[in-house]
Amino acid sequence: MKRLLTVGASLALLTLLVTPVGAFAAQGSGDTPVTGTIVTYYTLGAPAAIDLGTSISSASDITRGPYNITVNTNDSTITQCGITVADKDAATKTTNSGRLSNGSYHLANPLFVQGGAVTNAVLGQSPVALRTPGTLLASANIDNFNVVQGITSADLAHPGNYSITLTFTATFQ
Repeated sequence: MKRLLTVGASLALLTLLVTPVGAFAAQGSGDTPVTGTIVTYYTLGAPAAIDLGTSISSASDITRGPYNITVNTNDSTITQCGITVADKDAATKTTNSGRLSNGSYHLANPLFVQGGAVTNAVLGQSPVALRTPGTLLASANIDNFNVVQGITSADLAHPGNYSITLTFTATFQ
């Protein structure tokens, strides 16, 4: 059974529900069972935001990171986990996947991602595998995730605020 978890922020790790069971008397003594349920959890933690800066004035490569990507589960049936990152809107873009945009102009170069299984991968139409499905021992972390954006002299002629949304996905098997 394969489970997918796609988030942009950490989720709650554990919920412990304690529910008293039985009738309670105003006087006297008796047994009062206390029960609880530990729920199965799957978590994916990724950077909430990555800022390339606000005063970009020359053609150069801008690198930000390292960031931590974390996955966790307490599901003992899960033995493997993979992690990917993708341009959230890649499916609706025809030629500008992986490129930061200000609405009317897309930067000349796509965003590059680094970390885990990749040293320098272009963010494009398909998700980039940061961690191929491999052994999961309760958690699998990527401690060296970076993004690199090349700014060209042509990009400098189009000032404005640029953005892209990254989607991190963990596949539990």
